[in-house]
Amino acid sequence: MPDLLLRLASTDEPPSTVEQHTVRLAHDLTVSGVPSVRRPRAAVPEGAKSGGAVGVGELVLTGVLSASTVAAVTRLIGEYLKRHAGRSVTVRRGDTDITLTGQSQRDQLELLNTLLAEADDDQQQRSRAR
Repeated sequence: MPDLLLRLASTDEPPSTVEQHTVRLAHDLTVSGVPSVRRPRAAVPEGAKSGGAVGVGELVLTGVLSASTVAAVTRLIGEYLKRHAGRSVTVRRGDTDITLTGQSQRDQLELLNTLLAEADDDQQQRSRAR
C-alpha cells in the first residue's frame, strides 16, 4: 500500500510556524491511532554538512489505513484548516494528489476515501501486470 504524504502550507505564516503545526499534527495523528507517522527525508543540497534534513510541513503516513483512521485523519486536517483561512493540506498517494482547503469535513472525507480507493485500484492493476 503506497504511503500517504501530507504537505501543510500557509499563505501568510512563516515556515517556522508551519513546522510547529506539522509537529503538532504528527503528535495528534499518532495519539489518534495512525499506525505510523514519520517525517520524510528532504533532498540535501550538495555540499551541505548535514544529512538529516526533513521537508518542512511534510508528514508520511504508512500502514493500513482503516476507515476509522481515515476519519481521524480527516477530522484532524479539518481542525487544522479551520484555525486559519490561509492554510491548505495537500494529500498525495502514489501519483495522485488533492489539496484540501475550506471544504466541509464530509467533503474532505469523501475526497480522501476516493483518493485511497483510486490508489488501491492502481496498485492492484500494477500487481496484476507483473
